[in-house]
Amino acid sequence: QLAKSCSPSSALRNNTSPSCLSIAGGCGDFTQNGERLIDEVRVLNFALSPEEIALNAASAEGALAFGAALSTDGGITFQAVDPSSVSLTGIDATTSTETLAANGLALVESESLAAPLNVVRLSASDIAGRTTDFYFDIIADTTPPVLAVLFPEAGAVYSENSPAITPLVSVEDRLDPAPAVSAQWVQVTDEGGNGELDRIEISTGAPFDPSLFDAGTWELAVRAVDFAGNASTAASGLIRFGDVLPPVTILVVSGPVVFGDRVFATPRSSLTLTATDDLSGVAGSSFSVDSADLFLDYTGTITITDEGAHDFRFFSTDFAGNMEEVRLSSIAVDGTGPAVALEFHAPWRVLSGTETIFIAGLGPLAISTTDYPEAAVGGTTAYLSVDGAPSVEVPQALFFQEGMRALEFWAVDALGNQGDTQTSVVKFDVTPPAAVEMLSAQAVSSTSVRYFWTATGDDGSSGDIFDAAVRLEFGTDSDSLLATALMSSGTLIADAALEWTLEGLSPGTTYYAAVSARDTAGNWSAASNVAEIQTRFLSVSTDSVVTISAEQPIEVTVVSTETAALPFTVAVDSQAIAPATHDFYEFESGLIFPEEAPAVITFLFNPTLIDPLSLSIYTYDETNMIWSSASVFNQSITVVSAEQWIISGEIFHTSLYAPFVRDSKPPLTSLSVEGPAFEDWLSTASRIRLTAVDQAPLGGTASGVLET
Repeated sequence: QLAKSCSPSSALRNNTSPSCLSIAGGCGDFTQNGERLIDEVRVLNFALSPEEIALNAASAEGALAFGAALSTDGGITFQAVDPSSVSLTGIDATTSTETLAANGLALVESESLAAPLNVVRLSASDIAGRTTDFYFDIIADTTPPVLAVLFPEAGAVYSENSPAITPLVSVEDRLDPAPAVSAQWVQVTDEGGNGELDRIEISTGAPFDPSLFDAGTWELAVRAVDFAGNASTAASGLIRFGDVLPPVTILVVSGPVVFGDRVFATPRSSLTLTATDDLSGVAGSSFSVDSADLFLDYTGTITITDEGAHDFRFFSTDFAGNMEEVRLSSIAVDGTGPAVALEFHAPWRVLSGTETIFIAGLGPLAISTTDYPEAAVGGTTAYLSVDGAPSVEVPQALFFQEGMRALEFWAVDALGNQGDTQTSVVKFDVTPPAAVEMLSAQAVSSTSVRYFWTATGDDGSSGDIFDAAVRLEFGTDSDSLLATALMSSGTLIADAALEWTLEGLSPGTTYYAAVSARDTAGNWSAASNVAEIQTRFLSVSTDSVVTISAEQPIEVTVVSTETAALPFTVAVDSQAIAPATHDFYEFESGLIFPEEAPAVITFLFNPTLIDPLSLSIYTYDETNMIWSSASVFNQSITVVSAEQWIISGEIFHTSLYAPFVRDSKPPLTSLSVEGPAFEDWLSTASRIRLTAVDQAPLGGTASGVLET
């Protein structure tokens, strides 16, 4: 600067960026050629904003305006910000294109170092028209250096005892052969230091002592700047200084073990803890079983003998005092083998009083397994031995040959626990009993029929049937035996004579029936021949006191005791028996019943009015004029209700019948002494008197004292 008044006062000023270089303008006096004093700058940072590189075109106070111009030979043009004060113009001679930015200078970076440099001409003219020119070259550079941290690697761990760390950085630039590099250690987390996040400036390539670091995570941050002021940064990634990490403990289960949603083990399995530490080493491990508070020092292999689910907790501590977070492993201890049972998919029965199983078929038979109900591992496999043969793994379904088989079976779970061996004797039976060939029937009463047949065998006609059953199908239509009666007869001996009384039938009705037998396994025989039988007719007196059951209807006449005076007199006066009713009953005269099918008569009476032990059915013998019970056979008494009992008997002819109360009570005799007596001593003058009084049964009369 040679004079007070200079214009422009500044050009391409950098403002605040410390990395931006500037081009200083020159000036001349009022009379002489303007002398240009130019600070020659080879590299500019054109990443700045247009405002920062705008030309200041204002003239100093009292100064005369002069013209100035910039031009390049590379096709880039410039123009003054304020044309009225200073004219900086440049027109590309080839394209005649103006490329000036709105408020300042605009340049384009060279595509390669081999491209020609931009030649800039700066010219100034005084009032006399004399011009001074200055030329210099400009290379536009906006590309920052390529920067990378090669060492240390991310994730590295160092302690105060580690060797010195020598950071290694790689940097390359398009133009600058040696960009300026700065580096610093930056603390990311503080894990036991001074509570602050520190920064340490270092020189790359120089060793650094790890003991100078606070415990925590750090990263190496580096920055490179080329001579144009382009900057780039890089970081190493997190590394750790100091032993702040706890040990890592692994649980190893040896012996029988299965891994699933939990660890399955047996009381024979062993548990081992293996711990590793990154720096200071493992000081010790601890464990607990089913407790969140009580821990024991780990000294060697552990076994858990109590079956069931357990919470196994463990952790380790290193010599720096770092304690691992308590780990939890769910361990199920299963030392019990599975239970087994036979499953039958065919009809089967167990012989009463034994454990022998009878199956109506040859299978299928399966073996079900049930593992230990709590904390069971599952994965069971069943095994079977038949008749002492070597065992085999059981498939899903088993089939056997017909006959008796001795089975032994058991199961093993996924841990190798074998359950108890079970045994069963099983008869596989597909042969039903033979059909009954000769079924016969006999009418017993008006409501019951008795059937007779000969038993067949278990398998066809041979062998006794244990725990057998007999089925009687019957009805009033021979083509439709809809009703069924089932009789459990225990053991059926082959060729044994059998009979069965069917009750609850209708009087005077023809019934058809067929019988079949079931063996122990449940196989039913075919139906027998159809037996035909008619139930007896039932005749009832008009007062509903008397009934008679016979093979044909019989008329019953109620005869008053007053009308039948002679029979009444004979009974009361001659035989000292009292009628249990006020009437006698005359059955249709002249009927004779066969010995194999006698008629059955019944009388209804009240046991609170008549002594059942003194009651019998009598028939009147007109020839001998006497009442007799000898011709009424198989007399019996049946209780219907508290006040209704029935006395019944079998007869072979019709006559006059009635129930009578006989004198079944003996007299009561008493002794009295007349004359002197002392205790058991009597005088010869004393007299002994016997007094007898006959007793009348309930509902009857006393026959009197015959002798004493």
